[in-house]
Parts: sequence; structure tokens; C-alpha cells
Amino acid sequence: MGSAKQISVGWYFLLDYITAALAWYCFYAVRASMLHDTGAWPVSFESWLYIFFIVPAGWLGLYALAGTYTSLYKKSRLAEFTLSFICSVIGTAILFFVFVLNDPHIGYSYYFLTFVILLVLHFGLTFTGRYFLLNKVKRQLLSGQVFFNTLMVGSQ
Repeated sequence: MGSAKQISVGWYFLLDYITAALAWYCFYAVRASMLHDTGAWPVSFESWLYIFFIVPAGWLGLYALAGTYTSLYKKSRLAEFTLSFICSVIGTAILFFVFVLNDPHIGYSYYFLTFVILLVLHFGLTFTGRYFLLNKVKRQLLSGQVFFNTLMVGSQ
């Protein structure tokens, strides 16, 4: 593969970290509002640890286990959509059982709604960031800024 303008996988990793932290921060705010919990907002120091370190690190670990952090130039946007959705469902289920299931709410509609909100927030933010980055990669490939050296062997 040639050219010096290749986009590093580190940007993908950083983008996933930022979107995971932002999604959990937004979810935390929505959840506090749904619970009418004035003590949970503004956020305590312990909550900041979860928002900016522990939860995003868990998401990055899940994505690493799924094999997401490979060359950006070999990725398909459709495959990334599918992988992002599956990882989002799995990660949301884990976060739901660890954090949300202990919430002091009686109705099942609250639990269903919080699950869906977290899933939509996380998947929406994550895939939006990935989509824009992969579109930039595609534009680089189509314009010839980045290319693959190829040897074609054959006969007529």
C-alpha cells in the first residue's frame, strides 16, 4: 500500500472512545432525568470515572475482541454497520444489567425505554463517527491518494 496520507487506526480508536464517553454521558443525564434524581446531577467524581474511563474502556475492549481495530482500508461500511450494531446490542445489554437493573423503578416500560435509549445513543454516535471516517478512507482510495500495489499474473 502506498502514499504517506493514510489514516491511522488510532483515529478509529480515538473516535470510538469519544463517542462511547459522549453516549454514556448523555445516557447518564437522561437516566437521571427519568428517575427525577436531583442528587445524580451534576455528576459526582465517581460518576466521572465511569463516564470517561471505565465505560469507554469496556466498549473499546469489546470492539477489540470483535476485531474492529484492523486496517481502515480493508473495511466495508456495511460490515462495520453490522459489527457496530451487534457490539452495541451486546455492550448495551451488559451495561443494562450492571448499572440500570438496580434503578429504583417498578415499571417494565422504564427498563425497556432505558435499554432502547442507550442502544440508540451508543450505536447512533458510534456508527456516525465511523461512517464519516470510512467515507474519508473511500474518497482517498477513489482519488488515488492511497493505493495498493498489485501484481497481476496471467496469460492470454
